[in-house]
Amino acid sequence: MADLDFIVDVVVSGAVLGVGLTDSPDEVARTLGGDFAEDRNRAVMRRDYGLVEFSWARRPGSDSWQATGFTVQAYRLASITVTEALVHRYGPFGRQLRFMQLNAELDRLGYHLQEIIDQADANHQRYWLAESRISLLVATTGHQQMVDAGEVWSISAPHPPEGVSAGRLGGQRQAVKDGLVHLLQLDEHQRRQWLDRRQPAPRQRANWWMYLLLITDQRLGGQSHRRADWAELKLWLLRQGRAREVFTEAEGAERLAYFAADMRRAGSAWRRCRRLTTSSGPAWRLSQSV
Repeated sequence: MADLDFIVDVVVSGAVLGVGLTDSPDEVARTLGGDFAEDRNRAVMRRDYGLVEFSWARRPGSDSWQATGFTVQAYRLASITVTEALVHRYGPFGRQLRFMQLNAELDRLGYHLQEIIDQADANHQRYWLAESRISLLVATTGHQQMVDAGEVWSISAPHPPEGVSAGRLGGQRQAVKDGLVHLLQLDEHQRRQWLDRRQPAPRQRANWWMYLLLITDQRLGGQSHRRADWAELKLWLLRQGRAREVFTEAEGAERLAYFAADMRRAGSAWRRCRRLTTSSGPAWRLSQSV
């Protein structure tokens, strides 16, 4: 089945014919062709290929587009002509795809979707694959003759662990946000005490820590006058997460490497954090190679 093979490839690889999360608009067009509808302004752009939509953004003053994600709108299979590049690769597509078929094939290949409970959306079940950072929606009810219950609605990426963890924390999210603002005012000893008092149960611990990092990243992107302070706090949290064995040595090194790359792009906050991290040991030396 062409549609099953296609969706399996997307879910497992986190890409569409090898493009999606790191590719420019021109690179995607070279793979999927020039038959698309486009919405764009100075800051964001979306290209709609019928079954698949890609999106990009660019910073003020920049002319280069950075990929922000893609969505496979599987519910459209009943009403569109699939892009020629996909038909050439996979063959004729069906009009719908049952989730049971997809899940069985993924299990056979050794990939296991995690169900993410979303109480705000009663019309869909949400699943996530950590390896590819894909989120998959399955219809729980029929939708105006587009899909029946139990059919795949859409697949989208990227959905990093930090974002997925936010949905699992429910009412704790505002407390975390308020607590992080408070942490900016505390010294090292007081910060450690704050963490000691608030560690959740073991099964919630990883989600809680990932949400701390997610909110810190959001503050880094949105508060230019305090960006250096938030960058310093992010570095401290990364070190604490490793010291408290929330993350493995490899996970900690990877997160620190990504953080270092982000700070290089951020400018002034990076210069301050670089002074703070020159004695961080092996993980910091790894981040210098990014």
